[in-house]
Amino acid sequence: MTDPYDLTPLSVQEGSREIRLLLLEPSEPSDPVRCIMGTCSIDSRPPRFTALSYAWGSSLDSTLISLNEVPFAVGNNLYSFLEEMRSQRQYGMYWIDAICINQASEKEKKHQIQMMRQIYSKAVSVSIWLGRFCQPSYLSHGMKFLAQRGSSSFPKQHKAKFGTEEQAKGVVEICFMSYWRRVWIIQEIMLARECTIWCGNMRTSLDSLWVLLRDVRTWYNYSQGSLLIIPRTLLESSAAIIVFAKAEQRSSFQKARSSEHIMGLLGLYRHQEATNILDRVYAFFGLAHDTEGIKIDYSISPEELALKLLIRAIITMNPNTEIISRRRWLMDTAIILAQTLNLKWSKEEIQFAVTLMDD
Repeated sequence: MTDPYDLTPLSVQEGSREIRLLLLEPSEPSDPVRCIMGTCSIDSRPPRFTALSYAWGSSLDSTLISLNEVPFAVGNNLYSFLEEMRSQRQYGMYWIDAICINQASEKEKKHQIQMMRQIYSKAVSVSIWLGRFCQPSYLSHGMKFLAQRGSSSFPKQHKAKFGTEEQAKGVVEICFMSYWRRVWIIQEIMLARECTIWCGNMRTSLDSLWVLLRDVRTWYNYSQGSLLIIPRTLLESSAAIIVFAKAEQRSSFQKARSSEHIMGLLGLYRHQEATNILDRVYAFFGLAHDTEGIKIDYSISPEELALKLLIRAIITMNPNTEIISRRRWLMDTAIILAQTLNLKWSKEEIQFAVTLMDD
């Protein structure tokens, strides 16, 4: 059987900026989803495309699509997205990691991961796919509420407009879905020009979710929480943390997306999940400006990666920092690395290592 990747070879030489894009074509609902894949340079005015942000799901559950007229297996969650886009007539160009990157080639994966920043920042938009509606569920009530509410804040006198019980439960379901706990979605959302949230056949903007969360936070902060149906736990969800961070990024005077420090990102998102533990660090290389010199390498152990980052922190620290403050910061850094990479380092071991390395 012909391999679609043989039909669309991708240069992975150092300095190459090639990516693959996927064209979703019209087809009948009874037919397999049909896609055409081709290559282009990310630097030479690529076609307008949408990048997908989603949870892969189990690799054991898959469905065949037609890729360059060759049967190609994709995960069921991804298939449901492609099928929904077909039914919604959202044809056009997409970048989808599970298809556009040859997952059987470690060299290609490494090359493309290093280009994630450019891919997601050059996409016209990012589609957040939360999956199909499940039963019983309030998700449709939550999505409809967000879509109707939009990105305009309601006046304070319209307290009841924060939602009915069904709408409140739906918004909570949305914000606590497993999608928001994936580590890779952080950079996918932060680098996006705009984001559209899809759930089943319904959609809304990420901005509509942000406005709702902002208004809920404001009402609780001013002791109006008892008047709201939406619970305060909503503000503690992974979705809320990410959405507020995105809003802060937009309003920041820094605005340059290279302004993030790797340790700050790890401290904020160290509880995000990844299949490969190293991705809990590598997933932020597209956002952090201080990871130069540390290459993405899946052959090393979590301990080796943590030590590389700790050594870099020592090297780049201001040498004029007072010794006690310096050691305290390095201790905090090592603790965050241990928590992120699930290392069994005791406080005494960390203290000894920091003292030894910093002398």
